[in-house]
Amino acid sequence: MIAHTETFSKRFSYHWVIHRDVNGLIIYFSRTGRTRKAAEAIQETTGFDLEEIKEKAGRVGALGWLRSGMESTRRMLPQINPLTHDPSQYDIVIIGTPIWASNMSSPIRAFITQNKNKINQIALFCTGDGDDPEKVFTPISELLGKEPKATLGLIGPNRENEAASLKIQEFAAKLSV
Repeated sequence: MIAHTETFSKRFSYHWVIHRDVNGLIIYFSRTGRTRKAAEAIQETTGFDLEEIKEKAGRVGALGWLRSGMESTRRMLPQINPLTHDPSQYDIVIIGTPIWASNMSSPIRAFITQNKNKINQIALFCTGDGDDPEKVFTPISELLGKEPKATLGLIGPNRENEAASLKIQEFAAKLSV
């Protein structure tokens, strides 16, 4: 069930809230904070639990950017910290990743590799500067062996504006059907 409620967030916008009859977890990785902002907006809209993937090593600066592109292109699996939430305890897991060199981020690849047998149903979102989100969604679906219930690409300048808020609301509405 979906209920329309007005919240007074920073943008004074309307949000759709999914009732707790859907038990969901939002798992994401964010190097720059863009994917974190999207994950938090989805969490505000759905009320789902939220967990950020953390790594043993950092990715700051130009070297971090280069390492990120190399790892995603080579499909490497960095060491990630243990999760607080168990994905098997949720009806749906929403996975969020930045797009790195037209690929999913390597920490998301590591998460999926370690947890794919624990995930019941998926939804996917990504953030990026201009890449086609399907370049990320298709490999994630293939790696998991599951089709997503919903997908959301927040790309370019439209990833943090009112249009993005509307896309997030539409994405969230698909999760309760």
